[in-house]
Amino acid sequence: MSKVLAVLAFAAASIAGLSPAHAQTNSAPVCSGSYDDYQGQMYADVGFYVDDFCTDPDGDPLTITGVSWGPGWQYFGGGQSGVLLYQIALGQETIPITVDDGQGNAVVFYWTVYRH
Repeated sequence: MSKVLAVLAFAAASIAGLSPAHAQTNSAPVCSGSYDDYQGQMYADVGFYVDDFCTDPDGDPLTITGVSWGPGWQYFGGGQSGVLLYQIALGQETIPITVDDGQGNAVVFYWTVYRH
């Protein structure tokens, strides 16, 4: 019986145009890096663009699906591939940004901004 199920699963994946391995697995996005800003202004706008800090091992397009804000942070705009953080003060801030691959995999990237 298990051989019959394995053959049916392989056939279904082949009909869909997928290899059995791809039909069963999809990797989560990978993000890394930080941002150093040496402008010296008290407040400045800082942009986060997903393609600058994140990749997907499967080549899936990535989107930003969430940004968490702390006290004093303001969100000024964005889209699926980038956000503008408005009036970030001097110092260090760590900003949780959720990145999704559209295949059921999402990661929370803790992006650190250093402003001097």
